[in-house]
Amino acid sequence: MNIELSSALEQIIDSKIARGEYKDREDLIKQAVLLLTEQDQLKLQKLNESLSIGIEQIKRGEVFELDALDDIHAEIDTRMEKTEH
Repeated sequence: MNIELSSALEQIIDSKIARGEYKDREDLIKQAVLLLTEQDQLKLQKLNESLSIGIEQIKRGEVFELDALDDIHAEIDTRMEKTEH
């Protein structure tokens, strides 16, 4: 696989290898891909947790209807004000 990188990214990679943080470019790329995979899994886990919370709130009847975009914006503003205090 050939990858073209900016000179700034190449410098970062070369610097990390020179400091001994990674054995070589392949090692650095493997670790980067693993970290990205972990981040994706954490995002998915958080999304699933939020969905579960939302589903439980629906089951308990803790929902309300918003009929128009203005209502949605007003509700967001109200919630944001509460979190700022």
